[in-house]
This record gives sequence, C-alpha cells and structure tokens, in this order.
Amino acid sequence: MNNPQSILVVDDDAEMLKALTFALEKEGYAVTGQPSADSALSSLRGDTPRFDLVITDIAMPGMTGLPFLTALKKAFPAMPVILITAYGDWEQYRNALGEGAFEFLCKPIDKTQLLACVRRALGGEPPAPSATPPWDAF
Repeated sequence: MNNPQSILVVDDDAEMLKALTFALEKEGYAVTGQPSADSALSSLRGDTPRFDLVITDIAMPGMTGLPFLTALKKAFPAMPVILITAYGDWEQYRNALGEGAFEFLCKPIDKTQLLACVRRALGGEPPAPSATPPWDAF
C-alpha cells in the first residue's frame, strides 16, 4: 500500500485549520496542522522535506506567510506552496507568485477549487490560469 502524500497546513485561525485539515484528510492526504509559521518551521528542520506540499495563510502573528514562503523556497525549492488569504491585494499576489508560490487562493476557500489546486501541485502540473482575484472585481 502506498503512503499518502503529506501536506503541512499552517493557519492561526483554529477553525480554518480544522476545516482545511478535515477536507484534505477526507481526500486521503496525511495532514499536519500548525498554528504559526514559526512552529511550522520547527517541524521542517532537516535536509529532507517531510511534506509534499505546504498550504499556508498569509496574515498570521509572528512570521507572516510571505517571509515563510521565502524561507520554504530557500530550504526546499521544489516543494509547492499554496498561499491563502482573506486580505489580499495585487502587490501581495505579485510578491507571492514572484517568490515561487504555486497558487494564491482567497478566503473563503472553495473546497472544489482547493482540492483541484492540491491535485495539480502534487501531480507536478502547472498552476491554473490566473483568475481575477475578488478585490479587483471592477
């Protein structure tokens, strides 16, 4: 039997962390949740990544998502990272993609969109064509 693919989910909102973890585990992924980027970095120490994918919020106390993304890409350049946020803007979006984020999703997270994004990231497929983020509806 194959080992399930392993996903690290980082979000300071306990309810969001629980919801994301539940949705991903229901699809058969092995999920580890962390409430902060600092605690997540501690679980990533070592030369070999324990996770196949990281999903992280951007707005968190302490280290925020963009510096966390930079640290992840420096340590594990091939590891896909999906960023999520409720407070996005174009500059943040450009910075995230420029730093190597696989995709940038806006809360509230659509489960179907999230799972499709996870499958693409873990399957080595390219990100979905950029959709217009909700903060640019006009």
